[in-house]
This record gives sequence, structure tokens and C-alpha cells, in this order.
Amino acid sequence: MPIGNKNYKAGWRAEHKAIEILKNYGYIVVRSAKSGGPFDLVAFNDTQFVLVQVKLCKFGKLLSYNKVKDELRAIQVPVNCKKELWVYERRVGFHHYSL
Repeated sequence: MPIGNKNYKAGWRAEHKAIEILKNYGYIVVRSAKSGGPFDLVAFNDTQFVLVQVKLCKFGKLLSYNKVKDELRAIQVPVNCKKELWVYERRVGFHHYSL
């Protein structure tokens, strides 16, 4: 468990849940901890890359995240890369948005 504030720890747990899901789908996953970059996780297999931004929200407080989606859509990536936003809603699970 990381050392730090409560929000960081909750985000860390959400990222690690996402990592486990991606690994179960056969991806190798690299976490970009505190990088300040647009993506938290880089996952890849033999044919593609998946770049994932992970967000966390309280139960019943799911937002549209339109600004985040627009920012991620604007980033140019190679053809074999997918960009995704994964929002972890507590007590519900992940909401996935392909960009």
C-alpha cells in the first residue's frame, strides 16, 4: 500500500483493479505512477497498445468527464493504440469509455 493521502490511496487501489482486469485479458501493463502524463496505465499485447486514464468517483456521483475525454481525444497516438477512460464508481465498478 502506498504512503500518502486518502485520495491517492483510493486512486492507487482503482488503478490496481484496472491492472488486474487488463492482465486477465492477456495484456502486459505498466503503471505510470505520479508521472503527470495524460495516461495512468500503458497496456500492450502482441497486436495493440491500450492507454488508460483511471478516475475514481463516489457511489451515485458519476460525472460526464467531457473535459477529460476531449483532452484525451486530442492526443495523437499510433494506429495500433486505443485510448480509454476508466471511471471506477465505488460499490459499482468500472465504467469504460473508448476514445
